[in-house]
Amino acid sequence: MRSDHLDEDGELAPAAFPVQDLLDYSRGGLSVARLDHMTAESRPHAASVSSVRARKATGMAVAVTARIRAICKDGARVFCVVDDGKPDFRTHAAVRLAGERGMSRSSVRRVRNQLMLTFSFQPSG
Repeated sequence: MRSDHLDEDGELAPAAFPVQDLLDYSRGGLSVARLDHMTAESRPHAASVSSVRARKATGMAVAVTARIRAICKDGARVFCVVDDGKPDFRTHAAVRLAGERGMSRSSVRRVRNQLMLTFSFQPSG
């Protein structure tokens, strides 16, 4: 988790959940690491994935997959969590829109706010 992903109160900021990553399927979705698949060796790699552009990782945002998948709009699931098959980082997965291609940017912002509420920030250290 990068410091620009936190607001001044230390809470998760919208920058941690880029709308463009959800809208543009070619970007793969929001990058996440599955804690139940992590080993002591993969934890530093997960932090380095979060430390893009040499910003210091300050912790992790943690959510339960079932809570992400439980977010619904008009009775349909909004998000899915998928194994994206990265061979060099097997704990990696992605949060993507579940069949909602064509959602407006403002609609994605609204569901992103619901997604943000499923995550809690856990400082490193």
